[in-house]
Amino acid sequence: MRTGHKTLESMIETAEKRGVSRRGNWEVSYTEYKNQYVNGKYYKLLGYYRIYHWGTLILEIDMKQYDYHYAPIYTAPYVYGQSVSDARGINAVLTYFGIGTRYTYKPVNGGFQKVENN
Repeated sequence: MRTGHKTLESMIETAEKRGVSRRGNWEVSYTEYKNQYVNGKYYKLLGYYRIYHWGTLILEIDMKQYDYHYAPIYTAPYVYGQSVSDARGINAVLTYFGIGTRYTYKPVNGGFQKVENN
């Protein structure tokens, strides 16, 4: 079973340097914030990533930090998919950022859905 997506991982690193990376039907954009506080004093939003597939936003990753002494925390507030390729790309990016959520696409079972681990 494949766990990574070398194209997307490389595109994330390029987007961090240049702001945007486009390859074929994929696009990754990165926007960085500094000294912008969200929800008062609880955490600082450092930036966010947006992943597009065929021009449709399929994933947004927020990078937050509670304190400068701690590592950033990554969350995925927006996830949308409509194909197996979307699900594989989303899962690869979530794994890359250490987010434990997984998604699958099975047309017979309702299409795109979050995988629930019992």
